[in-house]
Amino acid sequence: MAVELFCFISFLYENAVGTPGTDMTYFDIPMAARTRPGVSSISNTALRIQSNKALQFWLKQLDAFGVTRDDIIERFGRQTLTFRDFEGARLMLVVDDGNGVPYG
Repeated sequence: MAVELFCFISFLYENAVGTPGTDMTYFDIPMAARTRPGVSSISNTALRIQSNKALQFWLKQLDAFGVTRDDIIERFGRQTLTFRDFEGARLMLVVDDGNGVPYG
């Protein structure tokens, strides 16, 4: 009888005090296929940042590491920067200037 074992690793990111809404978990699942954009896929994950100064910092960091990115554009009155991680996940930084839920 053959037994298949499945194992995955999860990575949890959140602020220093675990404020609700600040956490994001990634699961590393061996043998999983790459995401194919389309129906039933995550189209974009937005992460808020505090200022345009922070956005410029991240723009430089992305360029320094050769990350594929778009130009900074305004969406719904906020500056945004979209990029893809090394696995092709679509991410977006959104400047909220402290106008959203208070930072933890």
